[in-house]
Amino acid sequence: RLAEKRQALITHAVTKGLPDNLSFGREQVKDRATQEEYGHVPIATIAKTVFLSDVSGNWVKASAGKYCDVQLGKMLQNDPSSEHDELKPYLRAINISKNGLDLSHEASMWIRPQDTNRFRLRKNDVLVSEGGDAGRTAIFNVDHEYYIQNSINRLRPNSSGKIVPEFIFYWFTFLKTVGYVDMVCNVATIPHFTAEKVKAAPIALPPLDTQRQIAKFLDEKTCEIDKQRALIEKSCVLLEEYRAALITAAVTGKIASLL
Repeated sequence: RLAEKRQALITHAVTKGLPDNLSFGREQVKDRATQEEYGHVPIATIAKTVFLSDVSGNWVKASAGKYCDVQLGKMLQNDPSSEHDELKPYLRAINISKNGLDLSHEASMWIRPQDTNRFRLRKNDVLVSEGGDAGRTAIFNVDHEYYIQNSINRLRPNSSGKIVPEFIFYWFTFLKTVGYVDMVCNVATIPHFTAEKVKAAPIALPPLDTQRQIAKFLDEKTCEIDKQRALIEKSCVLLEEYRAALITAAVTGKIASLL
């Protein structure tokens, strides 16, 4: 239920804006896409919401490529092509987890000098997985030097100045959770959310200040929900351990030790 509430918060905020009191629960979310059983939203409902016919009427509506520079990562280079190449750390799809950026999977590849600027990440770049769990999204929020491999698309606001990175992150999180990515990818085999599909993804933009307010609101609310989920998951683990211990004690005649 917390996962459903989290999805409903994001969907409502990035398509309808914030409520006046900046605090609402799942019961106040009225749009049909979030009232369906999550993970089973009908294609017609997805299409109406995602293709911008069911979002706030005064928002700017376009494709993501109009306001974002989209770059697919570099094909894996295992060996240097010249003496000038350098071995650099890189990120791939496995580094984009359901909880955000995961740097525990370390890897390095050779980078040519002419590729440095093209594939090097900047702070606040938005990362969208091209393969694996296609469409999973994270924000690059570390200060260390990293590059991207071609299982990741990098999105960065372009010179138009019409969009902030945090809003991009939540918008593409919304596209993933309502099933848009599955709809545009070939899920019969291995899905690929290619750079072309990322550029073509529809997006609706409120004014910059509103984008920042939405992102700040969602940061706070999703953090609260994630903390609640972590506590519940920890409690479930402890209860499973207690259940196993109780059964073991009962069948070995040591039940009194647990009572």
